[in-house]
Amino acid sequence: MLLKYQRDRRMYEWIKRHRSRQAGGIAVQTPASLIGSQVFQIKFDYQTHLELLHQADNGSIRVHLDLVIFSPFVLRSSDGTIHNLNPQTSRTTLAPVIDLRGGTITSVTVDGDETVEHDSNGNPINALGTLTVDFADGAQITVPAVADPYYESWDLNYREYL
Repeated sequence: MLLKYQRDRRMYEWIKRHRSRQAGGIAVQTPASLIGSQVFQIKFDYQTHLELLHQADNGSIRVHLDLVIFSPFVLRSSDGTIHNLNPQTSRTTLAPVIDLRGGTITSVTVDGDETVEHDSNGNPINALGTLTVDFADGAQITVPAVADPYYESWDLNYREYL
């Protein structure tokens, strides 16, 4: 168990360093600006990544980011089925997430703002707080707060587009 923890922790630290090098100087949007974004791509690799994209009416990209989920989360499918999922498990158990591809975000909330890390503009970028994302088809992702100060439950990795 300790070996798995050490391996996962090293991987986590490498990912954090890699992301922080890519993220410099980006104007970060607030969660409210994610409304209308669509799930463009989904990736699984000890984490669950939802690549979100929102184009403005003139065709320019308004939002482009990865929502990265590190901890166990709950997916309510559009048909109402509840899935308790863990990014650390096999990809086949995460299959219900694939149905979110193409889904449009209608609401984003972060509960527990006192535990949310903010960027220099005051926008939330990651959290120990609970994240809830609602989709137009009735699907919903809830990422509960993590009670460990060394781990995040989720992160928004913004991408720069001019």
